[in-house]
Amino acid sequence: MDKRGRRRDAEAIIIGAGLGGLVAGAYLSRRGVKVLVFEQHRQPGGYFTTFRHKGYAFDGGIQGCEDSGMLLNMFRQLGLEGRVRFSKSRYAVAVGDAVSPMADIPDLERMYDALAGLFPADAAALKSISAEAQSFSRALEAFGTMPNPMFMSLSEMARSLPR
Repeated sequence: MDKRGRRRDAEAIIIGAGLGGLVAGAYLSRRGVKVLVFEQHRQPGGYFTTFRHKGYAFDGGIQGCEDSGMLLNMFRQLGLEGRVRFSKSRYAVAVGDAVSPMADIPDLERMYDALAGLFPADAAALKSISAEAQSFSRALEAFGTMPNPMFMSLSEMARSLPR
């Protein structure tokens, strides 16, 4: 108890209830640590929130994220997998009247093809950039699906190693 008679039993104090603060607090709490989280905003989530204004939804900051083998694993470990709903963001790239929806890697090629149609003098450079963008996207996709040893038991980690 402090001088005013209030209980002071928190073992960890976290400033900020953004995604990092909430995840840190959840992991500490799972280990039996008494956690106190302070947040200045009226809702938790930090930049990982949405707010409504005049009937429209707006991102509070972050506009998307990739799992990269971490996010979904954290939610599974924390027992939140069924309580959080993730959805694939829909977006498109528009140049003039050409609108290219972007949902997967082949959409990149279609977008660069549309740009090449609008800028024929730059078609060769756009084809080269398209190939690089697709290659980079495939590498990111592979990286995101690799097993992450941070979220595995030792036996799972040993089984995932190349032989």
